[in-house]
Amino acid sequence: MLAFKMAFILDVETARLFWQCILEPSQEKALAMLPGICERLLENLHRLPDAKSREVLGQGLEWARDHPESIQIHTDRRSARQGHFPNMVAFANLLEGLEGHSQRFKRPVARITHDNKASSKGP
Repeated sequence: MLAFKMAFILDVETARLFWQCILEPSQEKALAMLPGICERLLENLHRLPDAKSREVLGQGLEWARDHPESIQIHTDRRSARQGHFPNMVAFANLLEGLEGHSQRFKRPVARITHDNKASSKGP
């Protein structure tokens, strides 16, 4: 639920900055970008309707902003930087797109199913 709420406060420009941060080849530059991204998210906390979510996410974002060296956001593997890993930014945009369709068709999203044919074959 907190991931959904984080996606709710994530605007497009912040998502782009976050993606640049993840793909940054220099660990020092990536860590230097993280506080600004956290600050942008903190500015959007007011969009959340409940105080407890604002408190929990706010405390987490403040801690990440103040301790970026403790967040493992950088990878030195080129394949990972090229996007061959779970895309948190795309997930947030996917949720936003689903919400838009839901509102346009005036129908709630009842279920989200991930259809991964490779996983149905077993280990």
